[in-house]
Amino acid sequence: MTGPMIVVWTGVACVTLAIIWLLVVQGAGKIDFIDAFTEWDSDRGVRVASSKKIGEMAALFVSSFYVVYDVVERGSSDLILGLFLGAWVSNALFGKYVKAKAGAIDAAASVDTARAAR
Repeated sequence: MTGPMIVVWTGVACVTLAIIWLLVVQGAGKIDFIDAFTEWDSDRGVRVASSKKIGEMAALFVSSFYVVYDVVERGSSDLILGLFLGAWVSNALFGKYVKAKAGAIDAAASVDTARAAR
């Protein structure tokens, strides 16, 4: 067995153990694993699959495996690792910024609506 295959199989084993652990913890009622892939539809009152969350999860797995492959096969440069980390950190920060701005806009709209009702 070659070095890259050892890394791949070790990664698969770790992911499998992590998923089993998450399912056990969810069964105990400590977390809600389904929330990682769904969002609440308040109009229908049910959870629906979130294409955004599923896409982000798939992109994280694919890009993570690429970075590991690049390190093992080609001895990755710092540039690849920096781009990988920068992409995910900026995605998280930008998402928080947009969510905060949307909340501020919603709050301002509700204040204007309350004033107009008076």
